[in-house]
Amino acid sequence: MSGIVLLLLAQAASAVDLNVDDRPLVYRVALQETPSRGIAVGYPNQFNYVLDSVSLTPLYIWTGGFLNLDGELKGRGGNPCSIRGARIELNLLRSPLRFGDASREPEDTVFTGYRRKGREAPVFQAEIDGHQVAMRLWSEAKNQVTIEYELAEDRKKGVYFSTAGFTKEAVTPGEGVTWLADDSALTLPVGKRSFRVTLDLTGRKGLMMKKQKITGELLYMQYCSACHSLNGLKMIGPSFKGLWGKTEKVLVKGQSHELVVDAEYIKRSVIDPQHDIVAGYALVPMPSFKAILSAEEVELLIAFIKQGKGQKK
Repeated sequence: MSGIVLLLLAQAASAVDLNVDDRPLVYRVALQETPSRGIAVGYPNQFNYVLDSVSLTPLYIWTGGFLNLDGELKGRGGNPCSIRGARIELNLLRSPLRFGDASREPEDTVFTGYRRKGREAPVFQAEIDGHQVAMRLWSEAKNQVTIEYELAEDRKKGVYFSTAGFTKEAVTPGEGVTWLADDSALTLPVGKRSFRVTLDLTGRKGLMMKKQKITGELLYMQYCSACHSLNGLKMIGPSFKGLWGKTEKVLVKGQSHELVVDAEYIKRSVIDPQHDIVAGYALVPMPSFKAILSAEEVELLIAFIKQGKGQKK
């Protein structure tokens, strides 16, 4: 079993912070307001960033702790996780590395994975419009990031790095890299296979991401949807379609009763689900959510059902 799995299992019962030790850490996780193919990278010096693997575009950075995985590991998971610091957007154009035309976004980018060695910065690999490219990003000074590209073969087309989103003063080209005449992008001389560029983020304010707003529908999706449908389909548990106000036959301590589904019934079903067992579901015991859902969250779930959300098809 890998070290990362053991670490996550050890932390699962409390606030689940994923921290970086003495080597860079690469982790794919759902993060707030981040594309689903985002990859988080953390360094021992507490510099971190997220890469969009679909377009090989660095998205944002932060300093401090790495990730909080509560959204992934607590309850039934499925919620975005969060970064442990203030998010600073890079505001680079999508696919800033371009071939043949600095103003044209690549037509085809295929992410092919990454490599890393010891304590070195991980190198991400992709094929961009048929060209093999490797990229790594790191920080050597406060408010600065350096991006380095490696090209696998000679080429006939020019290679460009779009600097849109940055002033010329905030960009430091690496050796041999020059500006286009309109200062819109950097260009790499034919025959040169690697280059780097340093971006100055001084003055950019960090943004602390807000906690995801909890709604009754979100709670249903996270805790109820695996067993209770919204369209009348019989699953492990009764469907929520038409549930509010319905007369249910239930077993209470082995005795059959009828009751009307109201707020008290739903609350009791969440906190003490074995009290009223719907006829036909005695062999499928439901776990209690008393220690998982707060009183406010239970009320949100009740409102979700009461407002007719369970009538959706």
